Amino acid sequence: MVPTILTKKKLNKAFINQLCYHEIQVMTQYKHSLLLKTDATSSAILIKVEICNGFILAFEQLILGHYYYTQNKQLFRVLPLQHKLQQLLTLSQAFKPHEIKKTKPLLFTSIKQILIQIFTRVSKRPNVFFFNQSQYEPLKQLDTLINLLQKIIKKQDVDIEDLACFTNSLNMLTKLHLWQTWSIRYAPPYPQKLSIRTKRRIEGLAPTIFNTLYFDYCWDNTAITTFFSHLYFQLNSQSKQSVDVLIFKLLLHDTQLVGSTLYTKMFRTSRLTSLEKTELVLTQLGAELDSFDFLQLTGCHSLDPKMAPHSDFIELYCYCVRDAYKKQELENSQIHQLRMYFDKQNINYIRTQFPRNTDEASLEAYRKAPYPLGLGKKKLLREPARFHNKYPKNCDYNSYQASYLHRKRLTPNFHSEFILNQHGMFVSQWNVLKQLSPKEIISNPQNYQFTDDFKRELLNGESLNYATKNNQEHRRLDSEPPIKYDHFIRKLCKKGWKSPSLVDYDFNKVDKK
Repeated sequence: MVPTILTKKKLNKAFINQLCYHEIQVMTQYKHSLLLKTDATSSAILIKVEICNGFILAFEQLILGHYYYTQNKQLFRVLPLQHKLQQLLTLSQAFKPHEIKKTKPLLFTSIKQILIQIFTRVSKRPNVFFFNQSQYEPLKQLDTLINLLQKIIKKQDVDIEDLACFTNSLNMLTKLHLWQTWSIRYAPPYPQKLSIRTKRRIEGLAPTIFNTLYFDYCWDNTAITTFFSHLYFQLNSQSKQSVDVLIFKLLLHDTQLVGSTLYTKMFRTSRLTSLEKTELVLTQLGAELDSFDFLQLTGCHSLDPKMAPHSDFIELYCYCVRDAYKKQELENSQIHQLRMYFDKQNINYIRTQFPRNTDEASLEAYRKAPYPLGLGKKKLLREPARFHNKYPKNCDYNSYQASYLHRKRLTPNFHSEFILNQHGMFVSQWNVLKQLSPKEIISNPQNYQFTDDFKRELLNGESLNYATKNNQEHRRLDSEPPIKYDHFIRKLCKKGWKSPSLVDYDFNKVDKK
């Protein structure tokens, strides 16, 4: 019989389920039969259900294995095997509860023989798309599942090592299953210019790339597709670039820089919800609140040092926060405190990319610099800085502000802000906070001297805004969270200090520039 040819476009979940109906029914029937012989205890039932689910997952994953692409990207199915799988269905339907123990080994043997045939036929094809060095791995994992299942059926003792081995096998099968599903439904086509050698190298590394992005970096399928599309584009435009070097750079460098060009593309195309996206960034950065309620970022990812204050990523992340907390309070201390790390990046960017005698001169150079390095001569927003002019309660504001005058400037999208003192230097907590290592800020208040100068930097510094303008949303997402979710050092600094009243603070008077 000639195999039916299918295009990738036709391949969807419903289509696969229809073709695999009989094959999957075999395992479904088997699962139901097995549950008729469960022990009385709920724990034994639970273990059996998990193992049945694992076995079905393994079988479904292997059924996907007899759909594969040839070099011209057409999809073939090995139809002669379907007849044998239908025979298995008939066998499973003939099961009776008292015969389960007798016939189960036959079922196991039959399935194993068919799977071996599948792999033998697929491995003989020269242009197999997703079976490579790990093509026999599912058979090894099936052995583990079958051995543990047989132990439980025979009521033999199951020790911790057996369960650990089962968990490991199930995890391995899950990875293979997800990888093959992505390969069928989401994998982008190769560029025509790629050599056969390059394609084979990518095929060999593709499962590792997928597992790293999916399991280690927590990206979804569409974001991973974006990664491969970017990889192919780079290979197509840089023909002399080594495949291994480029993959290493993209996978272990660019995707680990939050806000980089590749990361922003993946973040934008990801189909995660807005809330999931905000949490994804926190997870990748290794966000944790320490014992002093200070957000520490200890993950393998970090903010891209080349990310500008007006970057697309900052705008995208702010949008996700607004969408996730639409018309509700921001009750997440990690999302709130993440703003100060964006502030740190913004200040470092201005100072390193545009070094001048003063921060204000650097900020002006950034404003005039061509896009995307700078704002392309767009004007910075000039906003009242009443909450950035806090002063000691025992002082008179009018006399105090003569020596300590602070002005606020923002990027045109309202997100990134900078506070300038009377000398044209940034006011920022990052001027005085100490770092124990690149990934750890000293957060214990006992390590700091709480002088007036120290408190000024902590209380009157910049603060990235999730909102797009000074409105009720700005109050909900940006102004109110510090009351509850600031770290200990800032909370201690607030004692004995206050913001000037609306009567005392005259915006036009204090900000003449």
